[in-house]
Amino acid sequence: MAILPRKNGLGFTKSHLRTLVLLAFKILLLLLKISWKRMAFHGL
Repeated sequence: MAILPRKNGLGFTKSHLRTLVLLAFKILLLLLKISWKRMAFHGL
């Protein structure tokens, strides 16, 4: 796999875009878990 992105309109390959989306999704899930734990902790 090539590390450098090919020059498309955006400068991203579809695989790069997919990886970014997955990464953002994981971070979002992590933040949701942390905020949920905090709310549950404060609720007790």
